[in-house]
Amino acid sequence: MQFFHRRGRPLEESPAPPPVGLQAARELVEHLENAGILITGKESMPTWDGRPLDLPYVMECLWQPPPHLEAVVARERETSRAA
Repeated sequence: MQFFHRRGRPLEESPAPPPVGLQAARELVEHLENAGILITGKESMPTWDGRPLDLPYVMECLWQPPPHLEAVVARERETSRAA
């Protein structure tokens, strides 16, 4: 079956899905272990302790200012902490 863009251009075929099954899972685990990543089965377990989200801290961790704005952002942080 062929699919087309709304302007009439044919869409490319998508790549085949990754392999599924026990052998594929074993190969993935082996690949990760060879890269130094140990799979224990607890990776998806939450470690949340129930405290509310500290959004200012999260945003500070996620957003790093560009170098030319670091001094400005540092001054603003100092001002907001002093208030």
